[in-house]
Amino acid sequence: MSLALVVQYLAIAALTAVCVFWGRSWWRRRQPNALALFLCLVSLEVAFVITANYYWFTTLIRVPALTQVIMHTAVLSCVFWLQVFTLYLGSSPETVNRKSRVRLVILTACLLALYVLYLLGPLPQGLPAINGSYGDRPYVLSYLSVFSLSLAWAIGDIAWATRFARHVPDRYLRLGLHFIRYGSVFGLVFALHKFAQTLAKALGTPLPWLEYSEWTGVSTYLLSIGTFLCLTGFMLPSLGPRWERGRTLRRLEPLWRALTEQAPELVFSTNTKDTADRLRNRITEIRDVLVGPLQPYLHPTVADRATELAIAEGLEGEQLQATVEAATVAVGLEARKHDIPAPITAAIVFNGPDAADHGVEAAWLAKVSTAFTGSGVVRTVVREFTEQEIDRAHN
Repeated sequence: MSLALVVQYLAIAALTAVCVFWGRSWWRRRQPNALALFLCLVSLEVAFVITANYYWFTTLIRVPALTQVIMHTAVLSCVFWLQVFTLYLGSSPETVNRKSRVRLVILTACLLALYVLYLLGPLPQGLPAINGSYGDRPYVLSYLSVFSLSLAWAIGDIAWATRFARHVPDRYLRLGLHFIRYGSVFGLVFALHKFAQTLAKALGTPLPWLEYSEWTGVSTYLLSIGTFLCLTGFMLPSLGPRWERGRTLRRLEPLWRALTEQAPELVFSTNTKDTADRLRNRITEIRDVLVGPLQPYLHPTVADRATELAIAEGLEGEQLQATVEAATVAVGLEARKHDIPAPITAAIVFNGPDAADHGVEAAWLAKVSTAFTGSGVVRTVVREFTEQEIDRAHN
């Protein structure tokens, strides 16, 4: 199996996985941008499957060069839906609908031109393929020019639509747009190279390098690299936050486990694989234990001592606040273990920078959890509290 074919099959495998992911995403949420991306990926997979198994399809579809027309239709459909998807990233729904209609008209005109040129030239001549080798045949050069230039325009439009990527506040969406932009550049070079190669062959002076071959082929690698870059861009906005939530869940684990062991009845019975739901549950369970069974054991003087020690160690800002909260929780757990309630005072309420935002609150509690398990200040405060209570018990 040639290296180019291996690259193509790897691209097909990646495309299949991404298609399944975005298909499920659209089915659950029914968002139009997810549908546009799903249709883009399905069209691209059709094109890649046909390319990788071209000779098998030509034996199945015996109409001259019809296999290639289907493949070209899938490619143009793919870039159209990618245009629509990128429009959703930077425009209002009303603007997207208006701009999408314009691009749909252009796509329809290009496809009609391809079909007419195919019916006038390659089909009646019985050509086995539509490529630069037959560029001197009637209507073949026109057909390939329409396809290549239509593809180049659409990909250039995608690259232009993602120009605002650096201004997007969401980190993973910003990275995804950059990858799509880089992939579009490779796609644009592919389309322009295809047009140049076709024109050169038609003029009898083909370019000195191969377009497609068993082990090399500029077009194959340009298309494959562009596809992988775009696939990465498609997946980052969804997989990035999911990875981030998984990482936050792992960081929350020590604090969550220590607290819920004190009140297992407050743990939700529902078991979900969705990381967003699991993270929301963890936050709620932690907060429920803090305001419920652990509240009578939260000693207000602990915060003052923890603040003093933390400042002495050079901590400041959020790191200081997280360490103080972690020390208060750790002492509260120790006090509940030995049944040492705090003096009756106002309830201690833990509020991070923005308790109304689950993402911000999760990140904050993860900092508290990290301090809970690894801060020397927390260990010192717990040790001092324990020694103080032991001395008090002996006296």
